[in-house]
Amino acid sequence: GTEFPLELDTEETASGFSGVIGVNITPLQELNIGMKYETVTKLDFKTDVNKNDLGDDAAKDGEKNRYDLPAILAIGAAYAVTPELTLEYDFTYYFQSQADWGKDDNGDKYAKHAGDCYGTGIAAVYKATPVITASAGICYTDFLWDDEDAYYTRLGSYETLYSDNVAFLIGAAYEVVQGVKLNLGYDYTWWKSETLKFNGIKVDTKNATHVLSVGADCTF
Repeated sequence: GTEFPLELDTEETASGFSGVIGVNITPLQELNIGMKYETVTKLDFKTDVNKNDLGDDAAKDGEKNRYDLPAILAIGAAYAVTPELTLEYDFTYYFQSQADWGKDDNGDKYAKHAGDCYGTGIAAVYKATPVITASAGICYTDFLWDDEDAYYTRLGSYETLYSDNVAFLIGAAYEVVQGVKLNLGYDYTWWKSETLKFNGIKVDTKNATHVLSVGADCTF
């Protein structure tokens, strides 16, 4: 048969504002606790169509679509066990269901389908020498779906996998000279395998990533 290549090329841009309030508490010399709340960021994405072979149902030039950044509550704590060893804990809750991500064909909110989400993690930081610091940690993210299959009816949702995952992280820092520090980090993330359903179509998901990062900190 004859093949007809189809192309959809669009750009989406938006801007928004949010409010942030934070509190830092040091009840003990060895213990530091921080809390932060960030309000929802309202975002209206404008679509600019460069090429569209699929028709207006796929994308319309100048069309606006709402996709907010959800409100966030974050709590973290660090405890210095010894002058060299520090233990850290953090918990972050994303109020996704309160955001506006548009509605499906039945008029139901996609954000409601998604439900909220939270992430939590623990880490240890060890100062091996005056110039070398090592760290390791584990993070867990849990998606509290209300209706996962309904959420994935949203166009483009399959491009990003939102499923429960665990991340293992290790890192090291070396202070080359005073005020200049080199950083090296490795992150392995494993996502829970799932089977998603969309209009009678089943999609099996399986994903894992390896990330290696190199950076530098400079202070004056």
